[in-house]
Amino acid sequence: MFDFVIASASIPIIYKPKFINGCYYVDGGLTNNFPARILQGKCDKIIGIHVNHIEEVKEFPNLVSLVERIYRIGIYSNVSHKISACDYFIDPPEARKYDTFDFDKFDEIYNLGYKKGLELVKKITEK
Repeated sequence: MFDFVIASASIPIIYKPKFINGCYYVDGGLTNNFPARILQGKCDKIIGIHVNHIEEVKEFPNLVSLVERIYRIGIYSNVSHKISACDYFIDPPEARKYDTFDFDKFDEIYNLGYKKGLELVKKITEK
């Protein structure tokens, strides 16, 4: 299991793919980090929360900033066509202050999305 967890965090260009049982694995965020369609028909309402934004960038001071931009564009292109599967979609502007590689702020980012989700659920259930 450990190897698969490590593989799930193997961001292309930053980390080498993890070779397990004859196959290479990388971070699934590029292929399906917003699995809303899987839930269609399995629940009453789908709430999608997205905290990975694309800001306008004028320059890339280093390779890491360029890789981050490529990664964000890849994720956004994956997410953008899945939003329609959601009954509700939350894209909190407060999340724009975080970078893709702010791993040390994971709890803050998670809690921001979670809090926004709870606020929406409260509004929905009050109707």
